[in-house]
Amino acid sequence: MDDNIVNESLYSLDKYLDRLIPGIEEIIKCFSEDKEGEALKLLIEAIEGINWCIKVVILTKPTLETYDIEVDEKKIKDLLLEFENALKNEDYVYVNDLLEYEMLDLFTYWKKGISNVSFTVN
Repeated sequence: MDDNIVNESLYSLDKYLDRLIPGIEEIIKCFSEDKEGEALKLLIEAIEGINWCIKVVILTKPTLETYDIEVDEKKIKDLLLEFENALKNEDYVYVNDLLEYEMLDLFTYWKKGISNVSFTVN
């Protein structure tokens, strides 16, 4: 992948995570306050962004790993499968747990790592 495309993608990811992380925190808050309908509405809006972030991270894995940002594709795929199954089964307690204890941690870890790198975008 072209270095400039990688840099632009990671720069965009860094900026997008600034919005996605608070969005996930809001979804978690809604679920914990038994506002299931509102949480699901926000979740539907967030899923496309979650998928985009994961695609960018996987596609830029070689670059991220040069900055000691770990990308465990198997763990990510397993997490997405669990998340999908929890949604299909309407197990919103588990959906919330996955968001709060897995996805939020993962996105925060990526944000912290990417924020420490200066990606030059031409």
